[in-house]
Amino acid sequence: MTRETSRIAYGAVMECEWLPKKYKEIFDYYYKNGPLTINMLFKGTIGSTTINQPNLHARVREMVDMDILAELPDKMPCAVNGNTVLWFDVSGRVPKRPTERLSKDKQIAELKLQVETLTKENAELKERLAAGVYNENRI
Repeated sequence: MTRETSRIAYGAVMECEWLPKKYKEIFDYYYKNGPLTINMLFKGTIGSTTINQPNLHARVREMVDMDILAELPDKMPCAVNGNTVLWFDVSGRVPKRPTERLSKDKQIAELKLQVETLTKENAELKERLAAGVYNENRI
């Protein structure tokens, strides 16, 4: 059952149109060789990918956020450097498309709108409280 789920997830990831090629390369390597640490992934993919090691760590983290890879619960010694580190493997789940990130200007505009709305609601509540009608809508 688990292996069948993994095959379905593998097909979904490899056919995913919005997922960049580099992510598919990383996933394919984990699928065929995992579980691995990031160092083991880096050593195993030298020459087959153009992603450098710091970027590889960021890509793996993003893939965990998309449910493509899973972080294993226990830290174990790395076969490359011997340090006790996190290990990752394929999750066996179909990937989730990441939510669109807003620019700082859009985030600020949304927050200002929220502040404005809350300020109006606060003013209305103060008026109702002053008029003594605050509790009339309570159940």
